[in-house]
Amino acid sequence: MARGIYLVFSKPVSPDREDEYNEWYDKEHIPYCMNIPGWTGFTRYRQVDLGGSEPDPLGGRQFLSIYDFEAPSLKDPLNAAKAEAAKGNIVMSDALEMDPRPFSVLYEPY
Repeated sequence: MARGIYLVFSKPVSPDREDEYNEWYDKEHIPYCMNIPGWTGFTRYRQVDLGGSEPDPLGGRQFLSIYDFEAPSLKDPLNAAKAEAAKGNIVMSDALEMDPRPFSVLYEPY
């Protein structure tokens, strides 16, 4: 079995919809994803402002979700999620900023 982590950086469409964004993420999106084969765990984080003047490489995507994967192939859980989305079973909230889209990356142990 392959193990890995899938990182997703995202943000709400506006600060006044942050509660709605977090409620959708925690109560709808995460529980649904955790029922997809290969998705074994998750942790969510909020970015801490360090007060620097460096450019923001994440484009304001201040929330990070880390999903744990374990499957025969690390792409299997993502492909299963894409299939669920194509069937209309994974629905994105309109409180989730989609322009720019969430940034995601998949890692395997080194």
